Amino acid sequence: MATSVDWRRLALLVVVVLAGCGSVPPRESPPAPSLTPASVPTDDPSAAYPPGLSPDRIDRPVALAAAHDQALAGESFTMVTRTRVDFENGTRLLDVTRRRSVGANRDRWLVTRSYEETHPSLGIGDRIRTESWYNRSYTFQRVRTPNGTTYSGPVPTPPTGPLTDSHRLSLVYGSASAPDTTVGNGTVVLRTTTPPATDRLTDIGLERVSSWRFTATLGEDGGVQAYRVSFTGTLPYRDGVVVSGTTTVRFVGVGETPVVRPDWLADARAAAANETTASVSYRPVCDRLPYRYRCTNSSA
Repeated sequence: MATSVDWRRLALLVVVVLAGCGSVPPRESPPAPSLTPASVPTDDPSAAYPPGLSPDRIDRPVALAAAHDQALAGESFTMVTRTRVDFENGTRLLDVTRRRSVGANRDRWLVTRSYEETHPSLGIGDRIRTESWYNRSYTFQRVRTPNGTTYSGPVPTPPTGPLTDSHRLSLVYGSASAPDTTVGNGTVVLRTTTPPATDRLTDIGLERVSSWRFTATLGEDGGVQAYRVSFTGTLPYRDGVVVSGTTTVRFVGVGETPVVRPDWLADARAAAANETTASVSYRPVCDRLPYRYRCTNSSA
C-alpha cells in the first residue's frame, strides 16, 4: 500500500502509603501467649505501594514519576528499548532496538540503535547501526550501513530532559484513569488503557489512537523495572494509514553499567579534522529517520 509519509514531521513517540503500628497497655502479670502475631507495618498491603500510588488510583503522578528518577539517582544504568510497528496488512514499518547507557554522574552517555528492518518508504534500508557518544559539551556519531561507515561531530550537545525516561512516564501517570494494580513479591504491576493527551508515548506520533495499553513493573521505591506499550492508530499527515505496534523498555545493569569512551571516537575526531569545515555535518541517513530515532536526538 502507499506509504509516502513526511517523516521529518513525525512527533516523538513512543511511560504508598506507609502503615503504622499501635501499642499495648501494661498489665500486672505477663499476658498469655497469643496464637495471632502482632501486626507490623508491612502487614498492610498499602505499604508496598510507591510514593504517589494507591490501590485504586495514582494520587500524585509527578511524585510517582519522580520516584523512578530518584531510584536511579547516582547509579549508572542501561535502558533497552525495542519498537516494532506494522501496517494494517502486516507489513513491517519499523523494527529498531535502542540501548542507552548512562553514567552515574549523568555527564556521559552512549546510545546505540540497531535498525533490523525498515519499510522502503523510509529510504534508509535495513541493518543500519548508529552509535552516538554524548557528554555535556559535545556529541559524536558513527553510522554503519552495509555500504560503509561514516562519522559526524563534534557538535554541541543539546539540552536534554531526564535520561531516566521519567518525563515520559509522568505523561502516562497523569492521564491514567482507574488504573489496575497488582502487588506481590516486592513489586507493583501497573496497567492502564488511557492514552496520554500527547502522542509521545506511541513513538511515531499516532493520531486517532484506537487502542493503547501500558503495563509497567515497579519496585516498592517507584523505580520502573520494565514497561510495555501497545498501540493502534493512524499515521499523522497520512489520513487513513493504520499502524499497530509495541514498545518494550527494560532498565538493566543498575549500578553496574560501564560508560566509557568508545574506541571509534578517535576515528570520528580524525574524520572531523580532515573536513574542510569546523565540524562534520550530519549524514542524510540520520535525517531521513522518524524524529525519535534520529542520530542527533540525544534525549531519545
